[in-house]
Amino acid sequence: MTDRSFDQLLYQGAAQLPPQTVGQDPPDPWRKALWRVCWGLALTTITLNFLDLQYILPALGSVLLYLGFRALRRENGWLRMGYGLSALFLLLRGVITILNATPLVSTSSGWGYVLGMAVWLCNLLLAIALWQGLKEVFRKAGQKPKTGAAGGTVLCYLFLFLLALVSAQGLLLWPIVLLWIGLLIGLFRVSRSLDQAGYAISPAPVRFSEQRVILVWLGLLLAAVLACLFLFRRYPVEASPAQVETGQEELRQKLLVLGFPEEVLSDLTDGEVALLEGAQTVDAESFASRPELPDEIEQLSMRFVQVELPQDRVRYFLWFSWEEAPDHRLQEGLEIQPNGQNALTMNYDMLPSGRLLWEEEGQLYQAPISGTYEGHTQNSIFFGPSTYNSFAFHFSLPARGERIRGYVSYEAYDAYSGWHIFNAIANYVHQESWLVYPWETPLQHQWRNWNNTDEVFPARQFLTMFTLNKDDMETE
Repeated sequence: MTDRSFDQLLYQGAAQLPPQTVGQDPPDPWRKALWRVCWGLALTTITLNFLDLQYILPALGSVLLYLGFRALRRENGWLRMGYGLSALFLLLRGVITILNATPLVSTSSGWGYVLGMAVWLCNLLLAIALWQGLKEVFRKAGQKPKTGAAGGTVLCYLFLFLLALVSAQGLLLWPIVLLWIGLLIGLFRVSRSLDQAGYAISPAPVRFSEQRVILVWLGLLLAAVLACLFLFRRYPVEASPAQVETGQEELRQKLLVLGFPEEVLSDLTDGEVALLEGAQTVDAESFASRPELPDEIEQLSMRFVQVELPQDRVRYFLWFSWEEAPDHRLQEGLEIQPNGQNALTMNYDMLPSGRLLWEEEGQLYQAPISGTYEGHTQNSIFFGPSTYNSFAFHFSLPARGERIRGYVSYEAYDAYSGWHIFNAIANYVHQESWLVYPWETPLQHQWRNWNNTDEVFPARQFLTMFTLNKDDMETE
């Protein structure tokens, strides 16, 4: 007899277990229900952080918990409460799974903390409901309650939560994990006592089989995740018509004489050029594309320009150009570490900004690029985590168009007098697939996994060395 046939007999109000069929074992309803509950608790509590199992296994575990409590919901009030909590837990896990496929996962909003606390509280109440519900079942069966393992899971779950609050890791966790596994095995063995005692589960009508519930739930989650990843695969591009500006002719000519790259200067607006009034020196570094290589990111060229201005001010431009328009136009990330030796003080009154330029059917278009200056943590397999400040820009290339280029600009103050040098580092990260879960920006991926040859987020790094106040040294 199959489990499906057994469920149908229960639905019809069968008071006794069906007779054993030759060559088959009689179904053990308690074993089946607690098997799902134990596996649900295990998969939603202990995660494996590889091959995306940290997302797949909790999703499967939450539906197993629901199915286990669904079979027990007619036994008593505690198990009925557990059934309701398992449904809520299933919903919460689903919401978290879907939100992880949206940009909300990368923000500092409090939704993650609130949902995390709700999941923890729901899981704790589930363990308590199971513990008390099994006690009631043993009393009805006229047996001494054997619920030590169920009570132990409640205490162990509280202890695991406390360890998570203090970010405990390493060897300290292994004894707790082994204890947790032992408690779940002990909890599963309770089903044998109930089945051997002949205490049958009360008939609980079901509309959908367990296999259908699992397939439909996981299928809906997968569809929702894919839909979110596709919808949020690009940043909005605020395109508007543009034209080449040729004002500030005298100042433009002076900048060219000082060594300002003409291809960069021709893309600047008259207002941006006016900010360079009184320029004293111009220093430019280039990083050429390598079009003979097949990777799209190798079609990228960059120019870094430093302009020394009066009153110890320094203005920088990072200009980039795609020699060949890439096929993948998803998300781009540009990061600038402007001052590795603290030689500059950033001008926070002038936020970093720039614009994206491209041509489409003979018309020049533009879109703004804005950035932030903040601290970041980068992980390295050789040096471990390191914290530094940098400018970060997030944008998308236009869906259509050719001769795509752009630039960003920021201003700083020379912090020290005299002659000195410092290194500026620029990282450009290009996304080539929208199937990235959980959702993250190209720069977030780069900070977490420092790897310029990543297949999904290939990157190019541009390291340049600038000098300041060189003329002062020469005149001393």
